[in-house]
Amino acid sequence: MKQFDIWTGSLIILVSFLIFNISLNYASTTKIAKFSTNDDFKKGQCDKISIAGDGHLLLSPKTQTFFDSGEPFLWSWAQDSDGNIYVGSGNDGKVFKIDSKGESQIFFDAEELEVYALAIDKSNNVFAATSPDGKIYKVQQSGKSEIYFDPPDKYIWSLIFNAKGDLFAATGDSGIIYKITAPQNGTILYDSDEIHIRTLHDDTQGNLLAGSVGKGLLFQISPKGEAFVLFDTPFREIHSITQTADGTIYIGAFGKEVVRLPVRKVPIAPEPEPKNSSQEEEGEMEMPEIRIEAEKIPSPQVRFGRKDNSAVYKLTPEGAVQNIWEFKSEAVYSIVLDRDGTLIIGTGDSGNVYRLTSDGRETLLFSRGESQITALNRDRSNRIYLCASNMGKLILLDNSYESSGSYESDILTVNNVSQWGAIHWKSEVPNGTNLELFTRSGNTAKADQTWSPWSKAYTQKEGQTIASPSSRYLQWKAELKTSKQSQTPRLKEVSIAYLQKNLSPVFIELNVKTPEEGLSEQQIQEEMGYFEQGRRVRTSAQAQRSPEERKPSAAKGEYSINWYVEDDNNDNLEYDIYYKGEKETNWKLLKEKQKRSRYTLDGQQLPDGTYRVKVVAKDAPSNPENLAKETEKISEPFDIDNTGPEINNLQVKQLEDNRVDISYQAADQMFPIMKVEYVIDVGDWQLIYPTDQICDSKIELFQLKSKKLSKGKHTIVIRVYDRLMNIGFGKFHFEVN
Repeated sequence: MKQFDIWTGSLIILVSFLIFNISLNYASTTKIAKFSTNDDFKKGQCDKISIAGDGHLLLSPKTQTFFDSGEPFLWSWAQDSDGNIYVGSGNDGKVFKIDSKGESQIFFDAEELEVYALAIDKSNNVFAATSPDGKIYKVQQSGKSEIYFDPPDKYIWSLIFNAKGDLFAATGDSGIIYKITAPQNGTILYDSDEIHIRTLHDDTQGNLLAGSVGKGLLFQISPKGEAFVLFDTPFREIHSITQTADGTIYIGAFGKEVVRLPVRKVPIAPEPEPKNSSQEEEGEMEMPEIRIEAEKIPSPQVRFGRKDNSAVYKLTPEGAVQNIWEFKSEAVYSIVLDRDGTLIIGTGDSGNVYRLTSDGRETLLFSRGESQITALNRDRSNRIYLCASNMGKLILLDNSYESSGSYESDILTVNNVSQWGAIHWKSEVPNGTNLELFTRSGNTAKADQTWSPWSKAYTQKEGQTIASPSSRYLQWKAELKTSKQSQTPRLKEVSIAYLQKNLSPVFIELNVKTPEEGLSEQQIQEEMGYFEQGRRVRTSAQAQRSPEERKPSAAKGEYSINWYVEDDNNDNLEYDIYYKGEKETNWKLLKEKQKRSRYTLDGQQLPDGTYRVKVVAKDAPSNPENLAKETEKISEPFDIDNTGPEINNLQVKQLEDNRVDISYQAADQMFPIMKVEYVIDVGDWQLIYPTDQICDSKIELFQLKSKKLSKGKHTIVIRVYDRLMNIGFGKFHFEVN
């Protein structure tokens, strides 16, 4: 209970402090920026920091550079029975030997540029596969070397000895797997349709597992060379394979699948080859099969710098396939099983190393920056070694934690200069470990010399006022330390409170739409309709539309007032709406504290004339009364007209045959005449055009000649519409003699 009271008191003091500062300088709604997920933390920069899949920061496993080759690439790794490690490099085709003390020497220097694969037999002879112009060299411990096998293939990607001591080689550009049983004695075990066979693995049943480049296929190949596709991935390349003791297979795949064009045969002369007797007798030239590829698959060093998608798949012994991990813009170059059965994954081009459990829970162990983890291996003592490229280094991954590490967050960006409130965090800090947080701020998108220096350490995770100056950008840093190699602090969540400086709302637009503008031409015609004996009759167009469709967008006399306001603080806004006549001085209130950004004015309640509307936008709902901001905008003038047109100057002139000539004027004070109809005595309304044949003015002249009329008194009724659908009538009597 006492702890609760202390915590409550601290919180009250903190809130009071924030409110005090708000009242002095700022007015808006306090916002919280939270960093708590794996994705949140991945946006920052790690230095000896791991990011757990559940969104925790912790010290990364200790690493040490066991060997620095001075070469740009390390491609391959192997270990002999004495514990010596061998690495194959590029682009100078060297094999280095490193003993258990880390002392190294150049063990073999090939004429070719790259050593993509290494294998060691039971007598500790080292077999090195070189590319391009692929060759396999056998190098004895004395350093004596010989070309053990020289296939016609350009690349040799993988070497592996099976339990019987047979050597297998995976090649490209022809996608062939060779079985080599003695010097210069190699036979084709399997000739695939793929471009490259990129990796080999000896499975638990005595078969070979092979991953291809092209369609990204996982093959299972029997000792007799019979192949079966275990999995057709949606990716272009399978680069790495590993398997558990129970037969579960893990593969790393990446890249887009190559688009293949149809295979066709072309009549080109092959290079001279020995002909057998049957070919000589038949005298025929073979038409070689040419595969046309839409994309050339280059060697791995050419691929560096590309942003590949990738995935790790799990294949159970029963054949079920599960995608347990995928990542965008990273390529899975290598995978290996740790001694506890979890996967260690190396990627490029950011040089990230992940730990992945069998159910897909991931931890980013550490990052090498702009590099590639081209090979991963576990030695006889269950230690994990990493071959990193750019530059080529052999790195030992330890089971203990680094003694210290730091993490810099992604930069927090807000719309406007803000006052920073309190920083809170959730953490676990075992005895012998320490965790501190720092902040800095500035007004440039990237941290530079104009930013404030890092603050003093924050130590109160329940909430501590941020000392960095008010600004648009803020970054936090965490420093983790331990004096016990088996313990690490964990940072689970960081929250930043901030309050943006209150800015006035800004009007983007304000417009008033008259009833005429609110209706389409068709709707105007429909709203006007036709009258028979005082009864409204729908037009044929109206009759064909549903009741909802027939509803006009604006009723007669309705003026639609619309506006759009931006508020950089994202405050809640309310609006006061006013109006006044053009010649009036005082604004009259129409609506107060309107929430929506539109209002309908009933023009029929106002006298005819020219008016303006004023809208005042206020951010009072999100700010204290004394600090709320407002802005206003006045509309362009608009006319209100509720009076129908008038009929003037009607003159009747009798013609021969009891016909009459009638002329008159239709006039409206505010809007153009739209339509005029008449009826003499009884009958249907008759449409009439003005003398200039178009209704487009406030005053229009009309003239009509009647049909033959009977002698005596007659009546003409004239009906006139203006553009706002106001109706004016004129009724006149005349006599035919």
